[in-house]
Amino acid sequence: MKSLHDAFIQVYQTDYLTDREFEFVLVPAVIKAQKTGDVSIGIVTLDIGSSSEHWGTIFFTDKGLIDDQNESFTKAEREYIDTNFIPYDYWYTIDIERDHHVDFENVPEEICEMLNYCRPSENDLQMNGPEI
Repeated sequence: MKSLHDAFIQVYQTDYLTDREFEFVLVPAVIKAQKTGDVSIGIVTLDIGSSSEHWGTIFFTDKGLIDDQNESFTKAEREYIDTNFIPYDYWYTIDIERDHHVDFENVPEEICEMLNYCRPSENDLQMNGPEI
């Protein structure tokens, strides 16, 4: 996860995105399945121009990368994602201005630890108890 975060910063030269500079971006994220509580990583596609509307996810799975927006998404892949991930919450490792879709006020402690590891210079930020 940290490598994805660092690569993002290297490519975009920032870890803070605004709609004045970007429109659609793919950002590293921690994903937590609501049904099972399983935690994994992925890449989420966001429309920064519309308050970071979520457009899709690339799931990092034991079956490889599965992009839920891929036109060749198989029935087996759909069933696997639906069974193991849907519905899910996500938290990305970078900062985005004006995003009201992600609840950074109530991040589970295990997710905070992952995010803090990716963003060590920002570990002094507090969001409802655990650091983020």
